[in-house]
Amino acid sequence: MNENIETPTPPQLPVPPPPAGGEPLFWGMKLNIFCMMMYLSILIGKVIPIPGADILLPIVLWLANKKKDDSGIIRRHGKNILNFIISILIYAIIFIAPFIYIPLFTEFDFFSFHYKLLFYACILLALALGIWAWTVLIIAAVKAGNSKVWPMPLCIRFFKTEPKKDF
Repeated sequence: MNENIETPTPPQLPVPPPPAGGEPLFWGMKLNIFCMMMYLSILIGKVIPIPGADILLPIVLWLANKKKDDSGIIRRHGKNILNFIISILIYAIIFIAPFIYIPLFTEFDFFSFHYKLLFYACILLALALGIWAWTVLIIAAVKAGNSKVWPMPLCIRFFKTEPKKDF
């Protein structure tokens, strides 16, 4: 019959241009967005119902791209996050230890005023620690998105981050 009928070609999706200046992509993201996601992965790990996801996600992100980063920025953010995680664990143990230690290893009346005071003090300290942690993580993520490395306050510096200029 009519052999000159052309079949329509499907529309092609536009290919995004490569990043300006040859900047490497980390899992499809720019460096500052990737660093911001490293901080936010701790908060995402709190939502995922897998034990330890809030600790493992940022470490996996850090270690998976550590060798790709020539400037050491991911290394600085990774050390900052690791300092934060270890500090939070230490603070949580310090705040919860009296609540566990005193009733188990001393003669203590569970219905006394002092035990109730200790219980409420531990609860308030744990709540304050949680509010502080979420606030510091959000601020650090915003700073990382703005290409800055922000040393988080009250974090114990187990891994030293060298003081270099921001990226």
